[in-house]
Amino acid sequence: MNCDVFISYRRDGGDMAAMHIYQALKDRGYNVFYDLEVLRSGKFNESLLEAIQSCTDYVLILSPHALDRCTSKDDWVRQEIAEALRLKKNIIPVMMNGFVFPETLPEDIDGVRLHNGLSATTEYFAESIDRLCNRYLKAKPQAKKGNNRVIPVIGLIALIAALVVFFSQRNRTGTEHWAIEVPNAAETAVITEKPVTTEIPSAEPEMTASQESSVKTTESSDRNSVQPVPLSEMDLPVMRGDFDVEFSSSDEAYKAPVFKSQWERGQIQKIVFTTEPAGDGAWDVSEPGDGSILMQVSEIEGKNVLSVHADPAVRMPESTNLMFIGYTALEEIEWNGMVDFSKTISAANMFDHCENLGVMDLRGLDFRRLEDASGMFFDCQGLRKLHLEGVRMDSLTNMNSMFEMCTKLETLDLSGMDTSRVTSMGAMFQFCESLRELDVSMFDTSRVTNMSAGQIGGCPSYPAYKNWDT
Repeated sequence: MNCDVFISYRRDGGDMAAMHIYQALKDRGYNVFYDLEVLRSGKFNESLLEAIQSCTDYVLILSPHALDRCTSKDDWVRQEIAEALRLKKNIIPVMMNGFVFPETLPEDIDGVRLHNGLSATTEYFAESIDRLCNRYLKAKPQAKKGNNRVIPVIGLIALIAALVVFFSQRNRTGTEHWAIEVPNAAETAVITEKPVTTEIPSAEPEMTASQESSVKTTESSDRNSVQPVPLSEMDLPVMRGDFDVEFSSSDEAYKAPVFKSQWERGQIQKIVFTTEPAGDGAWDVSEPGDGSILMQVSEIEGKNVLSVHADPAVRMPESTNLMFIGYTALEEIEWNGMVDFSKTISAANMFDHCENLGVMDLRGLDFRRLEDASGMFFDCQGLRKLHLEGVRMDSLTNMNSMFEMCTKLETLDLSGMDTSRVTSMGAMFQFCESLRELDVSMFDTSRVTNMSAGQIGGCPSYPAYKNWDT
């Protein structure tokens, strides 16, 4: 049994996403193994084992709580992941809205969190599929002899609409079962045929869920032959900073409009970076003012979504100071692997007062030249999880108040951060009153001259800090 792609998913929460991804990949010409059996019993299904052994790519649909039951050795998803890891398959986690990796995973599958992955959302489903095919899958789509055909646009719209309806209904009905017309298991737990695909465009930069840098695939003389190119080496349009004036107080900055638009900063609930074309009402936020980066605000599922449109990716300017300060209603940011910070030198107070931002994942982003991170997450009072594992910050000199007033942050792993050039750490963890575990085991404080204002003041759980040595 030979296949291009094996789709692994949790049936309660990931079934509809898996079905639509299966159909989209099939329409693009991939041989896909998609198991539709509702119940399985006995020893590990031999057809599943054979499919995983033969596949090139292993796509893991991570719906909310998909890995919670993997503590059991008999769990099917755990066994599939373990087999894919053992065979060193190309594993691609596809993270749905609301998914968060558990704090701990069994040893045999813990390595899955280190694999490059992408976010998949209902409103950007088509873009997510394109990114999956062009940047993540190693298998090549096959052409079928005969009349050429392309994926109908109306069919793609129908898929997106179906996903939106499904997830909105599921949110209202809880665990209600949705019946869909599908072939029986004997007909579907097999390798699919090989339909023709449309021409593959040049790939976009990579979104990661691990410590890998974002990469982009480029075309060669062979349309299916690709080579990774780091974002930092690409000629990308540069996004301008939001402020070109100095403010006498942070309150004054909070009240400033969003990139000189008519929108207030406190109105934005989500930020998305995308390669999709901008619609009506978009405005130019590129540094040269040439329209290479456009921004607009749309209402999606009851939320004001600020989208940043560019192709293939966005380069942040040398200064991102105050860029998202005062976005008090902001709940999440989707970087989608298309944001390059490799030229950014200063990010002072970048997310200052983003008090509703619950989770921030910066893994895979390149901050190698960042020197000033003072107040970067200041007063992010709703921040529960901040993922900085493996993030390159090789040039830091100022970390004053970097995490001050992150009152709900419980754990923070900074063990991979290079602090050998840092001279100032004043109030860095001031009033992080919920902090229970802080790993700074690799910190070098030999050049630090400022730890004023109680660098760990207001933190009642200070004794739990790991390896803090000043």
